[in-house]
Amino acid sequence: MERWNGKTAVVTGASSGIGATVAVRLADAGMRVVGLARRSDLVDREYSFRQMRRGQGPGDRSSFRADRTRARLCPYINLSALILCNRYALKSLKKHSFDGHIININSKHAVTTFTTSLQCELAQANSAIKVTSISPGLVRTSITEGAENLEGIPMLETSAVADSLLHVLATPPTLNITELTLMHVGEKRL
Repeated sequence: MERWNGKTAVVTGASSGIGATVAVRLADAGMRVVGLARRSDLVDREYSFRQMRRGQGPGDRSSFRADRTRARLCPYINLSALILCNRYALKSLKKHSFDGHIININSKHAVTTFTTSLQCELAQANSAIKVTSISPGLVRTSITEGAENLEGIPMLETSAVADSLLHVLATPPTLNITELTLMHVGEKRL
């Protein structure tokens, strides 16, 4: 993790659940964290990719508030946001000649497919930018809390997902964990 000290991590969904835990753990590990979320009232400080688009590079800050009207109109906001964020991250990494690491945490097959395509595209271009897809099973978050049909089903804690992300990030520059599937030992596969 030493090579990431002082580097910038962009975390989407940073207002709660996995995103909030990951943001805190990355900051604790010495990284500067840019937290993006639809529910900006739950994030202490938010920053955006706007600075990266202006060519000012990772780590520059500006206030960002999600357009909730657009969020309601777009049924695929999470996938669209992920693709958009990946695009801006790649542009910034390439512009600043930095071999970073994009980690997509997902629960949708479409995200895994997108991540695999991105890995192939970067390999074709002989890029040293790493891309990983982390697919957790059920995770105890505000979404799963209180859901009647999930009572008694073992779930991962958000800290387990964050620990796995830190493990992936700590790999040497020449090693890429492309796909990591996480499940509680008692969770049954469907």
